[in-house]
Amino acid sequence: MNLKNVVESSKTALDRRNGEWLLFLAVCLWLLYLAPAAVQGQSVSGTIRGRVQDESGGVLVGAQVTVRDAGKGIEYTAQTDSLGLYQLTLPVGRYEVNVSSSSFAPAKRMGLMVSVGETIPVDFTLQVGGLEQSMEVRAALPLVDTSSGTISALVDRERLAQLPLNGRDYGYLAMLEPGVVPNQNGALNSAFGGGWANFLVNGQIDQATLFLMDGSDINDLFSGRTPSGASGLLLGLDAVQEFQVLLNNYKAEFGRNSGGVIHVVTRSGSNQLHGSVLEYLRNSALDAKNFFDLPDPAPIPAFRRNQFGATLGGPIRKDRTFFFLNYEGLRERKGITSVATVPTETIRASAVSSIIPFLKLYPVPNTPVNAGDRTGTLVSSAIRPTREDYGLARVDYRLGEATTLMGRFSVQDSFATIPYHGTPVPGFPDDVPHRNTYSQLGATTTLGSNAVNQFHFAFNRTKEDIVLPPPQGGLTTTPIPGRSFGVILVSGLSNLGNQLFAPFGVAQNVFEIVENLSYRTGRHSQKYGGSIQRYQENEYRGTFFNGQYRFDGGLTPFLLGTPNTFIGVLGGTAADGIASPGGWRWITYNGFAQDDFQVRPNLTLNFGVRYEFSTTPSEVNGQQANLRSPLDSTINVGGQLFNTIARSWAPRFGFAWSPLANQQAVLRGGYGIFYNSLVTNMWGNSRLVPPYVETKVIPLPSFPNPIATGRPQILSTTGQAIDYNLSQPYTQQWNLQWQQQLLSDWVVKIGYVGNHTLHLIRSVEANPANPDYQADGRKFFPAGLPRRNTKFGQIRGRVSDGMSWYDALQMSVEKRFRSGWTFQGSYSWSKALSTNSASFHDFPSQPPNTQDPDDPFLDKALSPFDTRHRAVFNFIYQMPATPGLGPGGGLLGGWTVSGIVSLSSGYPFSVVDGFNRSQNLQTDPIADRPNWNPNFQGNLILGDPARWFDPAAFLLQPAGFYGNVPRNALTGPGSANFDISFSRDFLVREPRALEFRADFFNLFNHPNFATPSTPTGAQVTGGVLVFPDASGSPAGNAGQIFRTVTDSRQIQFSLRYRF
Repeated sequence: MNLKNVVESSKTALDRRNGEWLLFLAVCLWLLYLAPAAVQGQSVSGTIRGRVQDESGGVLVGAQVTVRDAGKGIEYTAQTDSLGLYQLTLPVGRYEVNVSSSSFAPAKRMGLMVSVGETIPVDFTLQVGGLEQSMEVRAALPLVDTSSGTISALVDRERLAQLPLNGRDYGYLAMLEPGVVPNQNGALNSAFGGGWANFLVNGQIDQATLFLMDGSDINDLFSGRTPSGASGLLLGLDAVQEFQVLLNNYKAEFGRNSGGVIHVVTRSGSNQLHGSVLEYLRNSALDAKNFFDLPDPAPIPAFRRNQFGATLGGPIRKDRTFFFLNYEGLRERKGITSVATVPTETIRASAVSSIIPFLKLYPVPNTPVNAGDRTGTLVSSAIRPTREDYGLARVDYRLGEATTLMGRFSVQDSFATIPYHGTPVPGFPDDVPHRNTYSQLGATTTLGSNAVNQFHFAFNRTKEDIVLPPPQGGLTTTPIPGRSFGVILVSGLSNLGNQLFAPFGVAQNVFEIVENLSYRTGRHSQKYGGSIQRYQENEYRGTFFNGQYRFDGGLTPFLLGTPNTFIGVLGGTAADGIASPGGWRWITYNGFAQDDFQVRPNLTLNFGVRYEFSTTPSEVNGQQANLRSPLDSTINVGGQLFNTIARSWAPRFGFAWSPLANQQAVLRGGYGIFYNSLVTNMWGNSRLVPPYVETKVIPLPSFPNPIATGRPQILSTTGQAIDYNLSQPYTQQWNLQWQQQLLSDWVVKIGYVGNHTLHLIRSVEANPANPDYQADGRKFFPAGLPRRNTKFGQIRGRVSDGMSWYDALQMSVEKRFRSGWTFQGSYSWSKALSTNSASFHDFPSQPPNTQDPDDPFLDKALSPFDTRHRAVFNFIYQMPATPGLGPGGGLLGGWTVSGIVSLSSGYPFSVVDGFNRSQNLQTDPIADRPNWNPNFQGNLILGDPARWFDPAAFLLQPAGFYGNVPRNALTGPGSANFDISFSRDFLVREPRALEFRADFFNLFNHPNFATPSTPTGAQVTGGVLVFPDASGSPAGNAGQIFRTVTDSRQIQFSLRYRF
């Protein structure tokens, strides 16, 4: 099968869905007809509102309010109503406000910055007089938000441009806010490069964050990962005007994800032509060694990075049409250090002949061996080449006096070769091509003085692949010719091979329409709207196509060539190529109503309700199957995967009360329900079952040809038993926060934030054995028990009974930019609990499956995202010029110094057995945990990266029983990092300037260690393996840390020419 054409083969089946497509297009055309002039995006705007009165306090009815965009020259107008109130919804930008009324002197306010999602109160008191007596209002505006119970933050253009960003990834600036933590305990590598998610919000799972670009959904719904390229970086920093971070209890117009919302606003042109050209340079000659790099005299792993780009924006027609262009390229060759556990040279002499070619794939240890002289540590380095190209084009057009049109197109094309994608053992790289394409057409129409209509249509596409190289030396783990090397799992050793589901690829197409209407009447600011997303996902999966051997008994069975099981697709089915193609289709419908009621000038109530509905996904070729109940005797073939979820109502309530007359303090709070989308990978394996794909399990197979001895091949399902009565995951959020303005430019916030998530998707072994019960209530599984459903072997199940809890005290302080400097600090003291934290992928710190499939609360414990303490500080300081010190002294002035300091406590992790000690027949993956050692004395946490904890604190539990060590019972090391930047502009000719910049990442070269893990490989198993076999002897690498979560000190230089 041609890899390049596998995805395309499933597209032809779309003709079978013509009726559904025609309905979708009809709805699109109908909404286009209803919205002849609509908006530039879903709330890609801010609001100016206020009251106009005379000197006696009497309201002025019919006063003319004119707001002028300082950059584009476009004017927006409104009139005050019977209460003297006015409101204007405006695109992000800098404005001048003019107010006039008959018999009164006009007034104006200059330099008003409107940001996304912001409501600015701008009141005017007019004096009796003529037009020639115009006055400028200079009174300071309140710095607190008195309009909403939402907890949110804004990352403005100043911070985007000045703060040090490793890789120029603007998404990392979301972590400046309280409650937003790095996903350092998440999956080390996503399937397509980068991490699954770079950060998490308020204890929510890593698939719960919604990314919007100009109001358009750009999430990767296949896995929920950050919408980045193969490098894992969010490029396009110079194309971002600002972005809003919605953290808790946001309004009803936002939904589909229960965590935070990252709302990015792209830059647009103005009446002035402006642009820049830039180059950023990295070289390992300037860097420090990583803690895990080989010591001197071994050289530092090579690192070369060039980031370069340009921007250009300006008018096509003054005051009418504007454009903005951005390009950014990345070329990188980075040496990646990997730490693996491999057999010692001494132990290899006992290997049988059939194992020797595979044993040679393990290099010998190059550091001191572990206890018992059976395994040792291998430190290796390999180059990870990465290429990324990002481009964006945007055009804004003013049509008449009431309508603004907008069009945007962006593409991020990338390619990387990941040297250690499926294993820390060298020699098993794979290629990861990746392409994100986002496009949008929108419009804004002002309907009189009180209403604004909003509409956009977007088409967003994400395409990502995993391409495997030919097997080393022709060695394979399957008897089917033409296939790649699969996976060999040896308890206590790092894996050999590639990812078990590769080759793999997916192309996700999202067609989106959004229609909103904002309307103000009296003290009510109302918004109504809806959206439709049509999803297409065409994919190919090679799950188990290359075969997998398991040696669960540790190193000895591997040396003897006696595996426990082989599992693989051995041909003879409709999917006899290198992968199985398929295509998924579904549509989501969303509607909302929001009313912000200003009860009094100092009290606003927010009422909202949202409804979300999604059709059940279907496969275009009809190749879908589900064991609706694990006890069913047959698989339901071709029928609906799970019930249609139709009760997704999400009410929202918030309030903002300002008890002080000057409105420099506000008490806000609220409660709301927020639903979370189901990611495609939850059901994607549902077609990898008979009659579409036949996966065979062979117990005690021969090696390396599993069918050589003719042992029986057991037909198995590697798909899923998805609970037919699945429930939609949702989160209840609540908050109470006090915000106080101090002096003229300081703002302090302190508050409580909480949430409780229900119906998290939980991965389980759906066909375990039935236990016996002891007198003390403990479950016992005697050896040799059959599975509950004897018609099947192991079954990967998906149920929706998981839960999580989060409570936090959050504080922040900010000094707005004034007198040449700004400062922001945040602190969170939080606790996150959960029964499970991922629906389909593993963490290095814990397995995804719960220990007891029948009892999720046995795993209720600290979440792997629990970060008890986190503090982040950032600053920008512009040094004054020093012309009086002479030519040399002049160079000392005019510099800008900026920095970010982040401090975090450690993350929890689990300790596990390396085999199914409980005998409950859970095999994919193993989730058994050991017992505490009642006789242990001493320090459990040793604090040494070579052995973070003492394995003597644990005992292998008796066979047939679950261990009593809780999930995530231990905590890993904390982290501390300081990044700093120095920059200076050298004036060439006004307004042209050359900026020199030097960035120092991890200035003090502090090694920030990851949690301990078992260096088996990505995507296979999680948790720290303590007991690899039934001997009860701890693994030689138990408690060892193998990587850092931040790079060592790196230095970057750059030049930027601005005009």
